[in-house]
Amino acid sequence: MKYNPFNLKTLLPLDIQMLAGEGDPKPEPTPEPTPVPASGGNGQGATLTLESVQSFLNDDDEGKKWLQSFADTRVTDAIKTYETKTLPKKLEDEISKRYPPESEEAKQLRDLKAQFEQSQKEATREKLVNQALSTATEKSLPAKLVEFFVGEDAEKTTANLGILEAELMRLYKQKLINASKMEERHHHQKAVTLQH
Repeated sequence: MKYNPFNLKTLLPLDIQMLAGEGDPKPEPTPEPTPVPASGGNGQGATLTLESVQSFLNDDDEGKKWLQSFADTRVTDAIKTYETKTLPKKLEDEISKRYPPESEEAKQLRDLKAQFEQSQKEATREKLVNQALSTATEKSLPAKLVEFFVGEDAEKTTANLGILEAELMRLYKQKLINASKMEERHHHQKAVTLQH
């Protein structure tokens, strides 16, 4: 018979007759059964030792699978905990270290610098528009179109106005040619009509 550590009869041997008040006041003690160590098997009924557990986890395929599953679960839990508790704080610390919050003075200075740059751009644009209007007036180009041809600098503006002038001249010449052809047809028709 195998030793069962949870069997109450083996843990607390009691003589019920003794409790009833009858019998010999000094009964012979009931001998406790001695546990018989199990040899091999699946470990049930055997005394667990560190070596037997390590052997099961390292050598047995089922033990290896269970240990790997347990380790994977623990690692996954650790990663999730790190991502939810530790990582956000570290990211905030690193971001604040690399990009410290802007002081009120620095913010005002940045705003003033942006306003100054904007006013310089506007002044440059106004200067370019005035130069373009002057050039357009010299070349008899329509002043209302000048704003559309102002570039980033004076050279680009002059080049754009040159393109406008060339296109307008081409259109003007084409219109003269077309008008001249119309006039010739008109005169030719008149001449044909007079001959008949």
